Amino acid sequence: MQAIREAESKTSGEVRVHVKRGATKDALAEAKRVFHRLAMHRAKSRKGVLIFVSWKSRQFAIVGDEGIHRAVGDAFWNETRDRMQKEFSKGELVRGILTGIRSLTDTVTEGN
Repeated sequence: MQAIREAESKTSGEVRVHVKRGATKDALAEAKRVFHRLAMHRAKSRKGVLIFVSWKSRQFAIVGDEGIHRAVGDAFWNETRDRMQKEFSKGELVRGILTGIRSLTDTVTEGN
């Protein structure tokens, strides 16, 4: 929670983490459904980010709204994904999630 508060204090965006205990066939598709179910796409800034983790399937996805994507681009998402995957592959679920959140904190500044 502290990492999320820190990230949100440095940007006009919203960061959420959703951990699903059960399995999923397609983490990205499910992350997009959760993103919309939580109405993150309705934020005025369009800078919401959802980190979705399917515990049982050992899959994850990061979904960023159009405002944040415009600010950071594809390279940012790919690098963040790779850094998180490195931690997850070591069995470090919490550290992997924190890596994703901190990546946002390090990259996105107020006004982006």
